[in-house]
Amino acid sequence: MMNAAARRCIRGLDTALERTGELITIARLHDAPDGGQVAFRCENIPAKVQLVAPQELTVNLPDSVIIISPTRLAARQWPAPPRRDDRVYIGSLVANIESVVEHRVNGVVCRYQLSVKS
Repeated sequence: MMNAAARRCIRGLDTALERTGELITIARLHDAPDGGQVAFRCENIPAKVQLVAPQELTVNLPDSVIIISPTRLAARQWPAPPRRDDRVYIGSLVANIESVVEHRVNGVVCRYQLSVKS
């Protein structure tokens, strides 16, 4: 059961992302019965996208850091958490998730921080 502090944290993040975020899509490829691959997509996720400036790039830094709430993923029954090699669509740009950090309040995931590389 979710505690009050985690609920407030998630609600605050959801409100902020709805107001100022941009919509992204996350896709995970699965093997299809015919031997191909099919994408399981979670669309219209409000997100804060922070692009890393070109002069800040090194071999170990991602192209972008994306903050999302667990709310949309849970509502769409996404197999959370997002994971390495899931794809992120930001407008016409496509990037791969390099790493995911789960931020927790009292043991409850309140936000995901995705490091992505295009």
